[in-house]
Amino acid sequence: MPFSLLVVVPERINFSLIEQRVMLCILLRKYEVSLPADSIHKDKLRLDRSTGPLMAPLPIHLIFKRRTE
Repeated sequence: MPFSLLVVVPERINFSLIEQRVMLCILLRKYEVSLPADSIHKDKLRLDRSTGPLMAPLPIHLIFKRRTE
């Protein structure tokens, strides 16, 4: 494996993370995000503990409402 590949991979990962942040900002600017009234996550985030030591949130349903300008 050439040495240069070890430098390129973190740059690609960083670029991907920057793109994800930009897309999240765009989505939050255009939409209001909320939980349904009957959501199990209304009071706090519920975790799925059946995956062993790795805990993940149970499925989260979101409501996206387009913002009016």
